[in-house]
Amino acid sequence: MTSQDELRRALDYIRAGQFKRADKALSRTSRSTLQTPEPHFLMGLSAYHQGKAKLAERHVRRAVDLAPDRNDLRQRLAELLLENGDAEAALDHVSAMLTHMPENVAALRTAAKAQAILGRFEEAASLLTRALAVGPDESALHCELGIAQTRLGDDESAAQSFARAADKSPDNAAALSQRGSSLIRLGRLVEAETTFARAARVASDPNRPGGVELSPAVLRHEAEQIDYLERIGIAGPDDLAYREKVRSLLEDPSRQSAIDSAFIEQYVAIDHRGFGKVPEGDFLNPEIDPERVQADYFAGARSCIALDDVLAPAALSALRQFCLGARIWKKPYTAGYLGAGLGEGFGCELVLHLSETLRTGFPKIFRDHRLRQAWGFKYDNVGKGVNVHADIGVVNVNFWITPSEANKDPDGGGLTVFDAPAPQDWQFADYNTDVQKIRRHLKNSNAKAIRIPHRGNRAAIFASTLFHETHDIDFHSGYENRRVNVTFVFGRGMPK
Repeated sequence: MTSQDELRRALDYIRAGQFKRADKALSRTSRSTLQTPEPHFLMGLSAYHQGKAKLAERHVRRAVDLAPDRNDLRQRLAELLLENGDAEAALDHVSAMLTHMPENVAALRTAAKAQAILGRFEEAASLLTRALAVGPDESALHCELGIAQTRLGDDESAAQSFARAADKSPDNAAALSQRGSSLIRLGRLVEAETTFARAARVASDPNRPGGVELSPAVLRHEAEQIDYLERIGIAGPDDLAYREKVRSLLEDPSRQSAIDSAFIEQYVAIDHRGFGKVPEGDFLNPEIDPERVQADYFAGARSCIALDDVLAPAALSALRQFCLGARIWKKPYTAGYLGAGLGEGFGCELVLHLSETLRTGFPKIFRDHRLRQAWGFKYDNVGKGVNVHADIGVVNVNFWITPSEANKDPDGGGLTVFDAPAPQDWQFADYNTDVQKIRRHLKNSNAKAIRIPHRGNRAAIFASTLFHETHDIDFHSGYENRRVNVTFVFGRGMPK
């Protein structure tokens, strides 16, 4: 068998997912063949599919060295460099390509990603505009342009780009969610709510791309929630039939006969069930003194306060009923809690009104910073909280609505905020997900912990760039005792 036969065999093995066999076939190629780029590229491809991105980069770099005029190899190397965190090197490679091929859409797009990672959003937007002018009018490109425009503070243009992305691909829930957030920042709340509702309809499509994967955490919540809806008298026959199938699956996951099209439609359905409307009367507690709250926020070296009895009774009741009754809790996280973002059912009239009420009620804290993002987390009664991280924004509000008596630990169940902000030169993954790096930074900074225990109707208001983590959860059993956290992030910060 010749070396060319081995290369063809290796490619077939890679396509079949048999990477070890591919590696063996490549090891049998001749020395002369190893002086050509193809075996090195295939070695890189095999390594990449085995989760070895650094090794893949070395192999593809060797292929580029052997064939520097091969733009397809240079493009793949740039993509690997981006994935491995070397945006400058990736930019060097695609810039060299663009010198000779200024209308190469793949190179323009990769260059834009590199510029965005490096915080150069004006350059990224320019490159993406060029790509759209010469290449396919793709939804994803409009979405990427909208993100760059958002980082530049051009929400009007961003809203238009996200609208074009959604027009090109009506099932692009991310584009709709991003457009909704742009509309909030433009003060167009009614349009934002309508857009988030469109995003929720896409998210609840049982035929959505990627299919539907059942989560035990979601299934448990579904059964408990329908029990609750039955107790308050609004569960219908379809709900009760669905609940029996859910219980059957929870008892024995092998009972696949329970999973029919009607089941999947219920499982993914996002339905407010009539909850989420703004009640009449005061929204914030009228006894709150905004001047005192704002003075307290700025009194310390780091901006962080706990504010009790935030909402007026009718507003608190409406928010609790929404979080208990609205069927929006469909997104599981590895730690066991469930989440819902603005485009996943959380972007209702009530939540958007609450964000505006907070912003206008404490103008010295929020200034001209509009809502950037919001979400809800619903935890099991016992479990781990969200790991330490910082957010992209200026001011965070973490709001707790579960009654205080549900919490078994009156000194816990809430949030710890550290008086050390994320370094300005860190990338998003560094300050949002790299727990070990964050812990080292907090230790080296001698960061002090500000512990804020859980209380019902309490809000923690703090600078978004301060590291913070949720306490472990130990609440009494029962659906209505699950810990529910509402988070708002206002303003733009740390655009990495």
